[in-house]
Amino acid sequence: MTPRPRHAGFTMTELLVVLALFGIVSAALVTLLLSAQRSWTTGSGQAVLTAELRRGLDRISRELVGSAAGRVQRPPVNGAWDTQMTFQIPQDRNGDGAVLDAAGAIVEWSDLINYQRGARNSCLRRVGAGAALQSETVANHITDLRFRQILDAQTQQPVGIIEIQMTASTITEAGDVMSRTMATRVKVRN
Repeated sequence: MTPRPRHAGFTMTELLVVLALFGIVSAALVTLLLSAQRSWTTGSGQAVLTAELRRGLDRISRELVGSAAGRVQRPPVNGAWDTQMTFQIPQDRNGDGAVLDAAGAIVEWSDLINYQRGARNSCLRRVGAGAALQSETVANHITDLRFRQILDAQTQQPVGIIEIQMTASTITEAGDVMSRTMATRVKVRN
């Protein structure tokens, strides 16, 4: 009797091993891709928050640096945190091209400028009062905004430095809350 020829092909066991290996490799690839997508989303969300914080802090700082300690009405001079800041900057109000008097002192000041957190998670800049009030959004996603005057450690008197702390938050597509806080200190004129 002659041996029966074997047909070329896979046995059921070999087929099951290949399918199991394919499943393991596929699951690893899907996990890797999902992790990369989550990292990308987190990174881009952090970049957006950082950009908003920088935009807001830069705008406030550029304007505040021109003010004088005596022209800062809020935050109070007790070193406590405040949710608003109100101040004035030198401004040519009479159109003569100067804000200084003959002695070099600033005599012309702007309307009151106010920064505060808006109702829709924004940082608002408001100038003027009543019907002349002008309001603009300076930064978005702002969930906390604080200001305080720094005090001298020994005398407990203000040193002409305002600290600004701003927090921005958002919710990612995955439902995670992402938050970032930045702070700066601004020296105002004496």
